[in-house]
Parts: sequence; C-alpha cells; structure tokens
Amino acid sequence: MGIAMGCRAGTHEVQRWSEKDEIQYVDLSPLIHIDFMIAIKAGVGTQIPYAKVRSFIRYLRAVGFPITLSADTYQSVDTLQILEREGVDCKHISVDRDDVAYRMLRGATMEDRIDYYEYPIYIKEVSKLIHYNGKVDHPLQGSKDVSDAVAGVVFRIQTETTEMDDKLARSLPVDFMIKSMQPPKSKDALDRNWISSDYDAD
Repeated sequence: MGIAMGCRAGTHEVQRWSEKDEIQYVDLSPLIHIDFMIAIKAGVGTQIPYAKVRSFIRYLRAVGFPITLSADTYQSVDTLQILEREGVDCKHISVDRDDVAYRMLRGATMEDRIDYYEYPIYIKEVSKLIHYNGKVDHPLQGSKDVSDAVAGVVFRIQTETTEMDDKLARSLPVDFMIKSMQPPKSKDALDRNWISSDYDAD
C-alpha cells in the first residue's frame, strides 16, 4: 500500500508550444508540494491495518489539515464509505485505466514543478516504470504503490485546483493496490525510465 499527501504551493508560468497553431504560449500550472509519502507492507502472517490508516487520516483532520481523500482499487471502498460518512471529501481515482495521472506527474517532474524529499522507494519505483499501450505499469518483481499515490495527488491538485487555491488545497490519495501484473514482452514497446530521474535505483 502506498500513501501520499500533498498540496498546491503556488502557480508557475510554463512556456508551451502549440503544434496546431504553431505558436508559443504561457500556461499557468500548479507548483505541487508533497508533504509525505510512505509504503506500508503487512508483516508475515498479518494484514495491513486499514483501521489505523483511517485513524491517521482522522488525526490529520483534527490537527487542521483540510483533507480531501482519494483512493484507488476495490480494497479502498470500505475506507471511502466510512470516512465519507464522517464528512471527508472522498473520491475514487484510478491511475491504472490510462496514463493521464502519470503524464501529469511526468510533466510536473520535467518542468520542476513538484517538490518532494528523496524517498528511496518512490525514486526506485518511478525510475523503473513501464509505459505501454497508453498505460503505466511496473516491471516484474517491482511495485508502484507509492508512485501511484503521488500520481493521484498530482492528478487531483492539477485538475481540481486553481491559482486561487494556492497554499490551501490538500489531497491525500490513499492507494491500497498491490499488483503482480506481468510486464509486456516486447522490448520495443517499452519506455523505461519514463519519469526522468538521476537517481541510481540499483
């Protein structure tokens, strides 16, 4: 399971090029700050304590974070329903159906619009992502639980906030997904190191 929390920390002017109109234009894009990210694994013979995750979210709200909660996969349904009844703004976001969220994460990374600390698990995951057939996956024996959570944060901030929300918007996508999907066999179809990083994951 991967958990991440982030907020909109400002607005950045990005110079973009329109292929259609063949002109350069300025786009206002959010600066994104990742407050924290963490991978949670169950111990031998135990299960992930979802109740403790919910308690942690309640604690964050209690100390003043205006939390909005996003989650991916069927395992999050119970948590979304419980917290929604408690007044939390909850939303289901899938980062697996297409590459939209990851393209936003990639764009924010390449444009230096995302601020995060060096968390080795996240760096390793994004360094080994596979972009294939309009989707993003992890290699065999790999994972992307934390990067999924961060991509969900970026997606919600980039699609649901504006410059008027600078330093106010918060998002806590919680990803309960554990995958074991086989990577594509055709090496020609793979785009490894899809999100740029100078970190040596090995």
